[in-house]
Amino acid sequence: MKLAGRTVWQTLGLYLAGGWLVLQVVDVLVDNTGLPQRVFGFALALLAVGLPIALITAIVQGSVRGEGAPGRVAFPQDQQAGGAVRKIFTWRNVGLGAVLALALWGVIAVGWILRYGEATERAAERAVVAAEIEELTEQRLFDSAWAVARGAGIDFEDDFSAASLVSSFSRLIELRTDPPGATAFAGPYVATGDWERLGTTPIEAARVPRGVIRVRFELEGYTPLELGTFEWMPTDSTYRLVPTAADTTDMVWVPGGDDPLVIPGLEHVEPPALTGFWIDRTEVTNREFKGFVDGGGYETLEYWVEPFVRNGQRLSFGAAVARFTDRTGRQGPASWEAGDYPDGEADYPVTGISWYEAAAFANWAGKRLPTVFHWNRAAGTLLSSHIVPQSNFSGEGLSPIGKYGGIGPFGTLDMGGNAREWCWNEGIAGRFILGGGWNDETYMFNDAFEQPAWDRSVTNGVRLALYGDEDLAAAGSPIRHPRRDFLSEQPASDETYQVFLNMYAYDPAPLNAAIEARDTTPEDWVRERISFDAAYGGERMLAHLFVPKNARPPYQAVVYFPGSGAIYQDSLSSWAGEFLVKDGRAVIIPVYDGTYERRDDLDTDTPNETIAYRDRVVRWYQDLGRSIDYLEAREEIDASKLAYFGLSWGGRMGVLMTAVEPRFDAAVFYVAGLKFQRPQPEADPFNFVTRLEIPVLMLNGRHDMFFPVETSQKPMFQLLGTPDEHRRHVIAEGGHDVPRQLLIRETLDWLDRYLGPVER
Repeated sequence: MKLAGRTVWQTLGLYLAGGWLVLQVVDVLVDNTGLPQRVFGFALALLAVGLPIALITAIVQGSVRGEGAPGRVAFPQDQQAGGAVRKIFTWRNVGLGAVLALALWGVIAVGWILRYGEATERAAERAVVAAEIEELTEQRLFDSAWAVARGAGIDFEDDFSAASLVSSFSRLIELRTDPPGATAFAGPYVATGDWERLGTTPIEAARVPRGVIRVRFELEGYTPLELGTFEWMPTDSTYRLVPTAADTTDMVWVPGGDDPLVIPGLEHVEPPALTGFWIDRTEVTNREFKGFVDGGGYETLEYWVEPFVRNGQRLSFGAAVARFTDRTGRQGPASWEAGDYPDGEADYPVTGISWYEAAAFANWAGKRLPTVFHWNRAAGTLLSSHIVPQSNFSGEGLSPIGKYGGIGPFGTLDMGGNAREWCWNEGIAGRFILGGGWNDETYMFNDAFEQPAWDRSVTNGVRLALYGDEDLAAAGSPIRHPRRDFLSEQPASDETYQVFLNMYAYDPAPLNAAIEARDTTPEDWVRERISFDAAYGGERMLAHLFVPKNARPPYQAVVYFPGSGAIYQDSLSSWAGEFLVKDGRAVIIPVYDGTYERRDDLDTDTPNETIAYRDRVVRWYQDLGRSIDYLEAREEIDASKLAYFGLSWGGRMGVLMTAVEPRFDAAVFYVAGLKFQRPQPEADPFNFVTRLEIPVLMLNGRHDMFFPVETSQKPMFQLLGTPDEHRRHVIAEGGHDVPRQLLIRETLDWLDRYLGPVER
C-alpha cells in the first residue's frame, strides 16, 4: 500500500499547531475566568485522544485513491454523473473542517465557562453566607443566623449539603394544642412583628432557631396564646387554648411538674410535684382591685381568712383592716387617694397592698395566691437573660400591664419588674414577694425576697392563680431562706484556717498511672483517658487529658473543674474549655468523686451542713491534687505553668480549690459566685476566698439566675485576697453565660499574661 506521507506529516503538523493554539486559549481562560486547573488537563487529554484519529484519517486519505489527481481520495459514492470524481479531501475541506471543529470547541468552552462561572459564583456566595452564619452561631445569635440563612434561600429541609450548618443554629420542636387545629407561628423573642408560619397543630417537627424564641397560636373562637420557649425546655407539652368567652380568658395554663427552684438561696428546697394550674397572664390591675373595694371587700370578714399577727400579737379583724388605708385615710391600697386609683391608671398594676390584702382579694376573686413553686414554674427564671431586659426595671415608675415584652414560657407577662408579686409561702422574715418591681435591681427577678405581711410598699402587687387543695398542702408550707450578707461576715481566723487546710492534706503515694484509651483522630489534640490511685479509700480515679497538636512541648497546663452537669452525665462529652487546647495548652479534666464515670448518689451541687457533704468537698480537692501530681509526672507537661478554669459549680468551688492548692499560677472563674447555703465552715468557700492570692479573672452575666451580681458575684470578687492589679471582674450582657468570643478573648489574654504565651 502506497501512502501519501506528505498528507500524513501535513495533517500531523496542522493538528499539533491547532492543538497548541487551543491549549494557549484554555490556559488564558483558566488564569482569567476562575476555571479550575483540571480544565487544562481535560483539554490536553482530548487533544491526545484526537491525535491518532487524525493520523488514521491522513493514512486513509493517502492510501485510498480514485481516478482523480494524486493525493485526492475518491470513494464510489463520490462519483458524479459525468464520471468525474468529486474531490472531498482537499486542503480547503480540511481547513473548513478545522474551523468548524474549533467553532464547536468554542461553543462547548463558552458554555462550560458560563455554567461553571455561575456555579462558582453561587459557591462563593454560599461560602460567604456560611462564614457569616458560623460567626453568628459562635456568638449564639441564632435569630440572626436564621435570618441570614432564610435571606440566602437555604432550604432547611431538603438541602442536605447544608445539614450540619442548619443544625448549628436551628432545632426541631414538637407543638401540640388543646384543642388541635391552631395555626402556629414563630418569631424572635424580642418581638418585631416578623412571624413565620409553622403549620397547624399538632406539629411533630417544626424547625425553629435555637435559643429563645416566641411562639404564637391562633384558633378562631379562642384567645391567641403567645409565649417564649427555649431549647432546654421540654417541647412536648400541650398548650391549652382558652375560649374567648371563658372565665379564664385572662389566664394561661401551666402543665404540672416538679421543677427545682431557680431562685438563689432556695435551690436546696425539695420541689413538690405540682398538678397543672392556671395563673393570671398579667398582674392584677387597679380596675380589678377597685371591684373588690367597691364590693365591700374591706368590710366582709369571710374574705380575710388568715389570722392577723403583728409583732407576735394577734389582732382583731377591725384593728387589722383599719391599717389598710390609702393616702387620704380611706380604705384601699396605699398608692390610692380618696378610695380610688389615679386617673388614667386603670390598667396599671395595683400596688401598695399588704399580703393580707392580696390574700383577701384572692378569696373575693375565687382564686389563690401562687405558692413560690407555682410562681417559679410559671415565671421561667431560666429565661432571665431574655425576660429581664424586656421588663420594667426602669426606675421611672409603673407601666400599664403588658407594655413590656418580657414574656414567660407559658405566656405570662410582667413577672419580672413592674410590680412585686405576693406569694402564699411564709419565710423567716415574712411572706415571699417575688419578681422585683420597677424600682428594684434587675437581679430581683430571681431573688428569694421576703417582706413582713403588713408591708404596703408602693411596689407591692399581686398575681393570682387557680390550683387545688392538694397542691396547696404540698407546696404551701413555710420555706427557710438562708440569706447571707457576705461583706459583713467574718471569715475563719488564721489559726482555724490552718486546721481547715490540714483536713485537705493527703500523703504522697505512687500514682500507678495507666493510659486506658488514647484518641489521636481529633484535628487539634490527642485525648487520653487515664487512671491512677486516688488519695483516699484505695480507690482508682480517672482523668481526661487533652494534649495539643499545634504547640511545642513542654506544654502549659490547665486544670478544669466542670459545671454541675457533670453530676448528671455518665461520661465527658462536650465541655466549655476546648478553646484552651486549640490555643496550645494541655487541659486535664479530673473525674471528680460523684461525676461522669464515677457517678453515685450525688444529685446536686448545692451545699448543705452535713459531714457527708464536707467529706465530699475534701475528696474533690484531693482528686484535683492527684491530677496535678500526674501532670508533674509527664515530661511533656510544664506543671510550673499551671492555671485553674472553673465553670459555674467549678468556679464557685475554685475559690476553695485554688486557695488550698499552692501550685496554681492563675485562675479563671466563669459564671461563678458565692452560694447562700451554709455548709460546714471547713467546706465553705467564704472561709477561703480572702486567702486566695493568685491572679483571678471572673467572667459573669449581668442577669445570672444562679449568682446575682450584687449579692453573690461582687461579694466574691471584693473578698478575694488577690491584689487589685491582679484581679479582674467582667460583667457582660447575658444570664448564666457570657458571649463566647468575650470568654475566649478574656481567658486567653489572662493566661498569656500570667503563664506566658504558648510556644509554637
